[in-house]
Amino acid sequence: MNRLWKRKTAAFFLMMAVAIVGAACGSQGAVQPTAKDDPAAASEDAAEKEAIPAQDALEGDWVMVYYTGRSEYEDGETYEYITMCDDPYASEAEMQIQKEDDRFLANYRFASEYESNKIYGNELVYREKPAYEGCENEEWSYTFSQVFEDDSEMSLALIDDDTLVTYECYEDEDDDEDYYYKYELIGTYLRKDSPRLDNLEDLRYFDTVTVSDVKGLLENIKNNTKIILAGGTYNLSSVDGSAFKSKYVDYENGQIQFEGVSNLCIEAEDGADVLICVSEAYSPVLSFMEGGSNITLRRLTVGHDVEPGYCSGSVAYFSGITGIAIEDCKLYGSGTYGVETQSCSNITVSGSEIYECTYGLVSLTNSDYIQFRDCEMRNSSDLSMFDLTGSFGVLFEDCNIHDNDSSGAYEGVFVQTDEYGDVIFKNCEFKDNTYKRFSDYSVTLEQCSVDDNVLKNERDDAQG
Repeated sequence: MNRLWKRKTAAFFLMMAVAIVGAACGSQGAVQPTAKDDPAAASEDAAEKEAIPAQDALEGDWVMVYYTGRSEYEDGETYEYITMCDDPYASEAEMQIQKEDDRFLANYRFASEYESNKIYGNELVYREKPAYEGCENEEWSYTFSQVFEDDSEMSLALIDDDTLVTYECYEDEDDDEDYYYKYELIGTYLRKDSPRLDNLEDLRYFDTVTVSDVKGLLENIKNNTKIILAGGTYNLSSVDGSAFKSKYVDYENGQIQFEGVSNLCIEAEDGADVLICVSEAYSPVLSFMEGGSNITLRRLTVGHDVEPGYCSGSVAYFSGITGIAIEDCKLYGSGTYGVETQSCSNITVSGSEIYECTYGLVSLTNSDYIQFRDCEMRNSSDLSMFDLTGSFGVLFEDCNIHDNDSSGAYEGVFVQTDEYGDVIFKNCEFKDNTYKRFSDYSVTLEQCSVDDNVLKNERDDAQG
């Protein structure tokens, strides 16, 4: 990859604030017992070494499934992220390695949002050292004889018969200008016929934990983690949030919020009833802030444990997040909105209920590519039920929307959008909703049934 791609990629992901801590293979800094100290450890080490495949296993067709990147600057500030190759805007790469006589040759293709590069017949050079510090294969690696940029180096190694990793490092320094920049990229590949490609979502989570209390939940908020909640109530207000402050958990003014976390799934254990709540009316229950991506909430009930009518925080709030999935959840008031987003993208809410909220059902501001499918939205009142200002690519499909009241909203508008909004309701049922105007701008209804209580607009009556 050339220097331009590295800088553009780093800038792009910083702009998207896709942050992560972790590496694609191995752990660093752990102290391991030596053979001299522990014969059992020696046997385990030998077994691990035997598990590393021989070099001939490099042959085959490989496809990159995810990559991690790390940028470091002269002020010591670092940025790290992970991206699945099937994520929006992700780069992709593939490699075909074949053996000719006693040498390996690689055909390599890499494509990003900005460019595409190919190298054919790239000879691999063997060395008896790991591809990078912390790689699970400590015995051997290969370097590319041809690279996209003269001052960079690219190496690769196998960590098992089915997994190949590549490592590229670029470093630039100017003492006169007090300038320093270092960029590292680790790509993880699978064979093209690997059965693991059938479920890429499993590769997103490096760790899966089951917890049964708020402490366990907050301690495990981190990147590439699936948190399974045992049945019960998880009241985030029942703990001192400051005791759990971390890179990803922030606590200010009595509010817990999650910042910069990516590839996180919080779900209820199969068959379990799980309630996540707060006892404060002024804060969202679950709040995910800038710097994160790919957040999944599944089979959860979420709401405020306060009297209805006093909330100033939504149930689920997202700001600056790319990739949100809410599946089979119940989001209830008291809460201003069931789902509120600011500057988010690629949002899917499916099989869920939103009900008894005190402002409206959904507020989506400056967000795009949004789908609500097979959802029930009911018994909420006060303002516009759908505030979609500045958002586009919004689809509600197969939703049941009933017993909501927007008569108190400005001009009694049920769906608030703007002139250039792109909002479609498809195969939805509207029943017993109260409002003066369905929408302030054009909204598309496809195969919908409407049996609502439309009040007479007093302004229109006065003018007419």
